[in-house]
Amino acid sequence: KIYDSGGAEAATFASLHNGMGSFEFTPRPDESYTAKITLPEELANEYKLPMVSKEGTVLRLKTEHQSDSISVEVAASNNAVQMDSIYYLVGTARGKAYYFKAIDFDKPTWKVSTKTFPTGIVRFSLLKGKRPLNERVVFVDHKDQLDVKLIANKPAYLQRDSIALEVEIKDVTGIPVQGNFSVAVTDDSQIKPDSLGNFGIGVSLLLSSDLKGKIENPGYYLNGESPERLVALDNLMLTQGWTGYDWKDVFAPAAVPKFLAEKEFKITGQVANISKKPVVGAQVLISSQKPSFITTTNTDNAGTFTFMDLPQIDSGSFFIQAKTSKGKTRYFGEVTVDRFQPPPIPPTFRDQLMPWYVNSDQEQLNYVQQIARKTKEEFFKPSGISLKEVKIVSKKIIKGTFNRNGPGNADLIFDEKDIKESAVMDLYQLIKQKLPGFRVVIEDGLPTLRYNNYMVNIEIDQGPLPVRLNSNPTVEELIEELSQFKIAGFVGMEVMYSTRYMHSYAQPPRIINYTSDQIFYSELVLRTGSFGEGVQDMNIDPFVKARALAPTGPQGEGLHAFYKPGFKGIGYLDARVNVLTNKTRQLAVIGITTSRRVGWHKINKPDVVTYRPLPLMKPQEFYSPKYSVNPADVAEPDFRSTILWVPNVITDANGKATIRFYSADNPGKYTVSLEGSSTDGNVASKKIKLVVGDKPGKTTN
Repeated sequence: KIYDSGGAEAATFASLHNGMGSFEFTPRPDESYTAKITLPEELANEYKLPMVSKEGTVLRLKTEHQSDSISVEVAASNNAVQMDSIYYLVGTARGKAYYFKAIDFDKPTWKVSTKTFPTGIVRFSLLKGKRPLNERVVFVDHKDQLDVKLIANKPAYLQRDSIALEVEIKDVTGIPVQGNFSVAVTDDSQIKPDSLGNFGIGVSLLLSSDLKGKIENPGYYLNGESPERLVALDNLMLTQGWTGYDWKDVFAPAAVPKFLAEKEFKITGQVANISKKPVVGAQVLISSQKPSFITTTNTDNAGTFTFMDLPQIDSGSFFIQAKTSKGKTRYFGEVTVDRFQPPPIPPTFRDQLMPWYVNSDQEQLNYVQQIARKTKEEFFKPSGISLKEVKIVSKKIIKGTFNRNGPGNADLIFDEKDIKESAVMDLYQLIKQKLPGFRVVIEDGLPTLRYNNYMVNIEIDQGPLPVRLNSNPTVEELIEELSQFKIAGFVGMEVMYSTRYMHSYAQPPRIINYTSDQIFYSELVLRTGSFGEGVQDMNIDPFVKARALAPTGPQGEGLHAFYKPGFKGIGYLDARVNVLTNKTRQLAVIGITTSRRVGWHKINKPDVVTYRPLPLMKPQEFYSPKYSVNPADVAEPDFRSTILWVPNVITDANGKATIRFYSADNPGKYTVSLEGSSTDGNVASKKIKLVVGDKPGKTTN
């Protein structure tokens, strides 16, 4: 209830759906009001309402069930309207203005046809010139979603049975339509079905994407015909329909997008002289080995070069070299390539906490149990010839290796033949290919090499890998640095991670509680790149500094806290594995041996650059097994949670398409979900159930 300052009741109200409700009353000037809310548990709370303003404008909109118009009413106090100003009412939907009217406050009420707007959220704004005064959001629903029929060829199916679904789609007038749709079939016992349609394409595009904040069960508002649902939908508009933009941005010149649309694969960059000034007319050559490709271009007046019509390359690199306009080699100051810079991922998204209720989801538990069942040996029938045990006792030996454990003493060894057969060009590609589980990640805010659970350092010819990054390094920078090391001179790569081989590389395990100053300074040493230089002004205990810069301090701190380099000099990777932490740290070492045994091979010519573009994602097809002969012949159990996913079901001129697939081994119900749109933008959502019986059609154990 609403009470005035004297305690008199001014209005009453009640929530309708999900705690949201609305009411109307006319406040009196110089009066204050309080809302008293009584909860079902007889608990009462009081809330002061905003003070009443003596002047201003009012915008009131009203929609009614099954009405084809919106009632509009505007009002203003006597001193709120200025005669020399023009007032407008603008109606926008989907980012486009559909309605515009100059306001005459002497004619305060009128109606607007809903046919003026497309289905979805419509925002009405009362403007004084370019300044917004009032806004109100309503939802227009023309009921123009497509009519979808999913027809199964049988009322019920056996396990591993052939299933055919016919798709038939028409518009609201009954005319067949062509469109592109996605169909998913899931096992209800392992994946919870979206019974309310909360994640349907219609709900997402027409409702959720245009409102701020999380909407609880959004499918409720669009899946129903009752007048109560319409009122609840309008309450949602009043509650969460506040503006998400500034009108000043609407009238301002269009801003240049930060990331332009990539219509084609191209490489751009700049050529500069020693004075960092652009070189005009320089000839730039680009080439690749796989596929074999070479071409040239010239820089423009800004020293910029552009290569287009390039071959598709999934994992290789391009070699780029700048020459004079006559094609002769010349010492340039720098050749740079415009590289892709992804936006940073906030820690709240990168390191999401697991909800407390995750293990209470029965469908998820069933999914995990089915995976465990599938791995049991009882489901596999032995067949064929049993071979005797063969033990391999010989070791690969890398000639001239600097392995501290001696030749052949490593967990994994790749010789020169293995490296040549890899058909890759750089160190990053080689490690990615030979060590499944190797990745570059952000850990404690720093780019880190990981091989399974091990933090990785790389040595080359008993020396540090000379990787240098800036003070705020990124994953992309570290990958690019590793890609600059060419493997043409590599004759061996050894990987050590077990306790048996890591005792020569890592400090013995110990329990040390480092202070925050010690941890901070050890990270600072890494970020500066000078390993102690240039950080003397930091307000840190000088004893902490001295110990951090020592090989190993009395409390286990220092440059060698976890990893024992065994050589002079230090690079980013050895410093990274020795950044102090109170967490358990397991280390692995990758040792590279080159043919010259004198260190690394990295291109340092200023007129040359190697560029590895983002790999192209080739189209992939969702795997769906076919039991076309005798289902019982396939011994492996089929516990799929997602039975089928087809992302591009295209209907023909008659609005029809057919989908075929096979059921799995779990009896029960499947949910078939179709989402998509027609060529003219109308959306479609449909769900049906399929029944799979528990009858012989598979291998039973």
